[in-house]
Amino acid sequence: GLNNSITKTADNIAEKGYRVIIPDLYRGKVAKDADEASHQLKGLDWVQAIKDIRGAVKYLKTNGCDKVAVIGFCMGGALVI
Repeated sequence: GLNNSITKTADNIAEKGYRVIIPDLYRGKVAKDADEASHQLKGLDWVQAIKDIRGAVKYLKTNGCDKVAVIGFCMGGALVI
């Protein structure tokens, strides 16, 4: 989920002059520990997650971004591929 680490990373990228958007693939849920994170991952709707990412890309492109990059960490990295 969108925890402090993810939002800080996004803020750091934005501070370098990039536009940043973070789709909330877990719909507001943030795991408190590794077991909860594992449980949430097993319940993730991967098809919807990919649609959410594509929607974010489309939003950026229709709002002035000529180039868009997608970055993911761990599970997000799998979605990027």
